[in-house]
Amino acid sequence: MKPINFALLLAGGLSAWTSAGSAQSLQPGAIWTSQRGSTLTIETIAGDGSFTGSYINRAAAMPCPNSPFKVSGWIDGQKISFSVRWRNATNDCHSIASWTGYVSDQLIHAEFALIYVNRQGKPAFSNGKDTFH
Repeated sequence: MKPINFALLLAGGLSAWTSAGSAQSLQPGAIWTSQRGSTLTIETIAGDGSFTGSYINRAAAMPCPNSPFKVSGWIDGQKISFSVRWRNATNDCHSIASWTGYVSDQLIHAEFALIYVNRQGKPAFSNGKDTFH
């Protein structure tokens, strides 16, 4: 697969989330949908706050669209941290992204870090801020 500049794509494609339905919460079964149609589903939350789920990218111009990727993370009260390894049985986008933030007024305020392979085939780093709702 040809290396992709994920830094620009992540900043534009994953910047905001809306809830599916009414008020959103950090609970099993919660589905968070971005303004560009990507979805994060929180499937299970263990007693220690660790959680699992899936992420499906539907943002325009992002690689590996419409394919579920595993999500793992932590929930601690209103704090959340999760990561996506952009690799599954059918796609390998050669990158990992992580978000860390908190929930306030039904918004997740988070910073992200992204490690990806640039067009020269070398590891690269990008970071920024996202607000999810």
